[in-house]
Order: sequence, then C-alpha cells, then structure tokens
Amino acid sequence: MPKFKIPLLKDHWKPIAHYTVGWFIIMLLESTIPIILGIMINMIVYYRNYDVIIELAMAFIIIFLLISVQYYFIYTQHSYLLSNYVWNIKYELFKRIINADRKERNSVDIGDCISTIQKDSVECVNYIIRNHVRITLFLVFVCIYIFYIFNINIILGIITLFLAVSTLIISHFVGKKVKLYSQNARQEEKKYTDWLYDQLQGGMDIKLLNAQTFILSQDQSRQSQMMCQINLVNILKKKYQKMMAVLNFLSSNVFLYCIAVLVTKNKIFIGDLIVILAFYSKIISNMNAILSNKLEAMQRTANINQLNYFLLLKQDDIRMRTGVLKVKKGELRIEDICFNYEQDQKTLSYRSINVPSGKSCVIVGASGSGKTTLFKLILQQYPLLKGNIFIDNQNLSKCSVSSIFNNIGYVAQKPFIINGTVKDNVCFGNTVFNDRMICDVCEQVGLLKNIALLPKGLNTIIGQDGVQLSIGQQQLICIARVLLKKTNLIFLDEPTNSLDTETGKQVLDVIFKVFKGKTILIISHDENIIKLCDIKYYVNK
Repeated sequence: MPKFKIPLLKDHWKPIAHYTVGWFIIMLLESTIPIILGIMINMIVYYRNYDVIIELAMAFIIIFLLISVQYYFIYTQHSYLLSNYVWNIKYELFKRIINADRKERNSVDIGDCISTIQKDSVECVNYIIRNHVRITLFLVFVCIYIFYIFNINIILGIITLFLAVSTLIISHFVGKKVKLYSQNARQEEKKYTDWLYDQLQGGMDIKLLNAQTFILSQDQSRQSQMMCQINLVNILKKKYQKMMAVLNFLSSNVFLYCIAVLVTKNKIFIGDLIVILAFYSKIISNMNAILSNKLEAMQRTANINQLNYFLLLKQDDIRMRTGVLKVKKGELRIEDICFNYEQDQKTLSYRSINVPSGKSCVIVGASGSGKTTLFKLILQQYPLLKGNIFIDNQNLSKCSVSSIFNNIGYVAQKPFIINGTVKDNVCFGNTVFNDRMICDVCEQVGLLKNIALLPKGLNTIIGQDGVQLSIGQQQLICIARVLLKKTNLIFLDEPTNSLDTETGKQVLDVIFKVFKGKTILIISHDENIIKLCDIKYYVNK
C-alpha cells in the first residue's frame, strides 16, 4: 500500500484555506459570547452598572450577524469542494486507470475500481473538511480555553489540561486500532464488490445453470464476513466513547467540586464562574469531537490509501510518444515482429507482410494463435520484442497512440453500444460531424430506413435503457461510426462471427461496399470473407 497522502490538494488549497479561516472566525466569535456575558454579569452584580446591558446587547447582535455571514461563507466553500474537488479526483482516477500500463490495468478489479471512483473520492474531501480541519481548530481552541482557565485558577487549569491530554492519548492508541480494522473492512468490501460485479455480469449463466440458491448462500456468507469487520470497527468506537464518557464524568465532578470550594470562599466572581463553566463545557465537547473525528479519519485513511493506489498506477510509456502519424494512402507493412505477454510464456512470431493501399487482407488462424494480438500490436497496445510496423513508411514505434487511433477505424467482434441516442452512438469518438453527415453514413450502411421507423429517429435512446436493436443493426451502427471517421485504414475483428448467415452476408456486403478503395484488415475464419479478400495471411501456419 502506498504512503498515505491526500491527492490533488495543491489544486484546491484556496477554498480549503477559506473554509478553515471561516471556521476559525466562527469559533472565535462563539468563544467571545460567554466572556461578554461574564463581563456583563460582573458589571451588574458588583458595580451596579446597568447601562452596560445595552452596549453588550449590541455586541451580541453584531456577533450573531457575523456568525451567520461566516456560516454562509464556509458552506459555500464546502459546496465548492464537494463538487469541484470530488469531480477532479474522479476525473484523475478515471484518466489514470484508462492510461495505465497493460499489466497494471489487468490487475485492477472492475468492482473495486467503480467503488473507489464513486465513494472514496468523496471520503477524501470529508477527511480534509470534517476531520483534518476541525481536529486542528478544536485543538487550537482547547488550548485557548485551558490557558484562559489557568489565568483564573491554576487547579482548574490542571484538571482541564489532564482531561485534554488523556483524550489525546486515548484517541492516538484507539486510532491505530481503528485504522487497522478499517483496512481489513475495506479489503473485505473490495472482495465483495468484485464478487458482486462478476455475478451481475453472469446473470443469465447463473439462471441457466440453476445456481441461484448457491449464489445467494455465497452472498450471505460474503456479506457476513464484510459486516463482521465493519462491526469490529463500530464496537471499538463505542467502547472507547464509553471510556471517554466515564473520564468526562469523573473529571467534571472534580472540576465542579473545586469550583464550589472557590465560590464558597469568594475567590471567584460570578461572571468568571459563567465563563469557566462555558469554556469547560466547550473543552469537553471539543475533546469528544476530536476523538470522534480522529476515529473517522482513521477509517477514511483506508479508503484514501486505496484511492492513492489507483492514482499511482504505472502509466503506459507508449502514450508519452510525440510523433504524429499522417496517413494518405494507408499502406501497411509488417516486418518480422515478435511478442510475448510474460517472459516465461510462449513468444508469438509474425512473418512479414505488405498490404498495399486500397487492398483487403484477411488474417486467418486457429483460436488462440494470436490474431487479435496482432491487431493490438499494430495499434501499439503492446510493446514489440523485435521487428517493426509501418504505415505509409512511418514507423509506428515513434508515433503517438492518439495519432494512430485517429487514422485507423476499428470495428470490434462485439458491437460497442452506449446508453444514449442513435446519434450519440454513431458519433462516438468523432469530433467533427453534423446531422447531414450522420444521415449520410447511416444511409450508406442501410440503416436510415430503420432509424426512420424509430420513435424519435436519430434521437431515439438505444442500449440497455432504450430500444433494443438486433446484433446486426448494432454492428451496422459501429460500421457507420468508422465510416464517419473517414480513415484510410479499417480494422475489423470477426465482424460476422456473432451473426446468422443471412445477416452476416448483409453486413459483409456493406463492409466491402462502403470501404471500397480503403485498406482493410479483417480477422475471420468465415469462408465468404476469405474468398473476398485480396490477401490471405495465415497466423502460425
């Protein structure tokens, strides 16, 4: 686990500073109220000065107005931090995860990733505002109150100092245990979230295997383990809160006894008594708040540590390249490339091939022979052990990944459809488009008539939350998306594999019609595709 630190703090230090100063002013103003009240009582009781009531009443009104203004100010800063700071953390997390090195990205659990982005980013802001800032301010004012009481009476000052030091010692040792238990609880929550994500993805398989009862029993067991760890934290907190209650009770009785002795001996004014009691009450509430916030902070450090783990993921070195790929013809050349996933695994070797501009090439091979891996190597998703890949005589190892992606159109085996409108799906990944261009590409792939029959045409919601399209229609939307991109290189990964014979033939006709004159690279074992392509490239044959 990486060393604990609060992420992106330097980018938001101003609103945090404003929030801290605002709370300091509020606590300072609230602390003056018992002092003013004590002065007023002393002036009336001992000096018979009733005119001071009007003057001090005005002071009270001004203080309350200032406190109200400060509350508005600090909660404005609080709202800003909960929106902007949290959003920045979520954005940075998502960016670091999608740009992570291949090995790092493969080690990330999707369920834990979602939980971290959605929950732990908020916990980071709560740690700063609710825990760090408030603990610091509470400690500052406890010191001020103790110093004030010391000035009035040393014995009372010693009692309050003992209470404060005892609370700090307890919070320190309890905090360590709470942190340990919270880390264990976070790990159990992580395991459960990952497991739950896997089960939700395999919902249909679970039904077909008639495994609902088994999965439900596992869910109960896993939830029980997770709640056991969470309850350990809660029990520990309750235990030490009770200990603090006993300590407060004992110290308060001693404190009140000492005050009673001082009052009977006329060694303390009534006004000073009011201030002492008010400040002692604030010391107790502040120390209880320090303990509570300290325990919360220790719980949150486990979440922030997990957040830092994602922020420190090793980034893909390939994305640091600055060269720009410029494609005019779309000629592809591969020169004896080799690759392996791990050092102890089999090395995949690919013989040289040249695909001239405007030609089609089909990549054929047995399952697991490395056909899709070849695509990923061309797209620079994996580093080569040796060899080179050229597009229009430009070595891809020197080109930025973004410029490579911009010049290659890619259609996956499984259509990628987002929850959004037809227009959103066709335009996905494209930055330059208008409705006329969208209608044009949809017409070219034969979708326009089908779109016209939808309730809102291009603005009809499709995907999980909308109108369900057939696999063939989804694949045509993906082809239209690539067509809108206007690239000279087209990569297709088994585009007809999940389609029936008739639909596959229709999609195939569309592919070779709309991409005519472009360089096409297709992974397929479909005999119809193999016959239509100009070049046949057999992997490991």
